Amino acid sequence: MDINGSGVFLGIYPAELKFLFELKKQSSCSVQLTNRTNQYVAFKVKTTNPRKYSVRPNSGVILPGSTSNVTVTMQAQREMPPDMQCKDKFLIQSGVVSDGTTVQDINQRTFDKVGGKIVGEFKLRVAYIPANPPSPVPEESEEDSSPGSSTVDDEGWPMISKMMEENQKLYYELKIITEEVRRTQARRISLFFVLLIGLADLVLGQVLIRNSIINLDLRLVGLRWMRGYRQLRFGQFPEVGNLVILCNIDSTNTPYKELTKAPEYSHDVPFESSQIKMNNS
Repeated sequence: MDINGSGVFLGIYPAELKFLFELKKQSSCSVQLTNRTNQYVAFKVKTTNPRKYSVRPNSGVILPGSTSNVTVTMQAQREMPPDMQCKDKFLIQSGVVSDGTTVQDINQRTFDKVGGKIVGEFKLRVAYIPANPPSPVPEESEEDSSPGSSTVDDEGWPMISKMMEENQKLYYELKIITEEVRRTQARRISLFFVLLIGLADLVLGQVLIRNSIINLDLRLVGLRWMRGYRQLRFGQFPEVGNLVILCNIDSTNTPYKELTKAPEYSHDVPFESSQIKMNNS
């Protein structure tokens, strides 16, 4: 195994990071790391401008003959660099580790050059690529382009006006549909109130009819009671029984009290002469 030179443990591609540069937009590129050995190899990525770039993953362990991809993302920039030149650099360190080593076991001591330990180092440069490079324009393009542009505009205006007319028609149709929906809702509300009033009238009529029937029954009961009272007054003693008047039946709204059973009268009680004459007659 050749251990001379930089990046001897890993194959690194590409050798230069190229970012598509556009103001206020992020840009990313990938680096492929391949383990050339038959041992576990740990790596770590560093940069001269850590606030400007983010690296995922920035460290790891690659198994023998395996490959790992590292993504480098440049944050959105607010200013154009002078002449689109960049002085930022990246450093990839690598070293052989024992079998079974994980990412959690990697620390700064892993890449210390002590006791004859070999640490591979590979530097990456950064280059910017304009997102919208200016296209070469022939000298005669200015004269030839002016008539063409006016022709395109003349052909485009009818289409634009037609679209505006269609949009206006759609607006009026939508307005008509909205008015119809409002009228339908108003009709439904009016019908609901009519049904509600009719139902209230029906219930009120039933209540009045029921009260009339009750008043009629009470008047009949009152007439029967008056007839029994007259019989008692003129000497006839029918069994009246217990009679309870539940509500008022006269115009003065005077409540009737409960009537108990009529007392038993003796025939030895003298009657007035006027009553005797009426009985004889």
